[in-house]
Amino acid sequence: MKALILKTAFLLLPIMGFSQFGVPQTVYDPAAAANMGKQIATSAEQLNQFEKSLEYLKKAEDKLNQVNGYVRNMKDLNDIKNMYAESISMSQKIRVGIPRMKNVRAQKLMTSNVTNIVTSLNDSINFITKILSSNFFSMTDTDRMDLIKKERSKVFLRKSQLASYLN
Repeated sequence: MKALILKTAFLLLPIMGFSQFGVPQTVYDPAAAANMGKQIATSAEQLNQFEKSLEYLKKAEDKLNQVNGYVRNMKDLNDIKNMYAESISMSQKIRVGIPRMKNVRAQKLMTSNVTNIVTSLNDSINFITKILSSNFFSMTDTDRMDLIKKERSKVFLRKSQLASYLN
């Protein structure tokens, strides 16, 4: 009887010990994912606020034309809004894909990078909103054009970075 118990123990012990080696241990940081989710939600709110500001500008375009010749061409502002919306959409897709990554280090790096990009996008939109609302009429056309084009370039760069993560 002892021999049967010992044989069974010797057979089961290696099976139980080695069974743990084949199971991948993926660690997912829910706090970082939650923070990224909050960033994306904040970005969506800021996009709505920016769209409202843009609509206000479109409605007031006749009055603004008298003050500022540049605002007649709203193309750069519309481009920024569209790129920002695409960036938010891409960041949401990336957020969904991060938990599927097998490498924990890559998950953390991707989460950090996307969060930094979204933060940078938010900073650009906040800056543009300030340009459009405070001291908007006291700026020269050249100053305003330079600032908006600079921010447009930043938003385009961040959107491109997000697009590279989707590939």
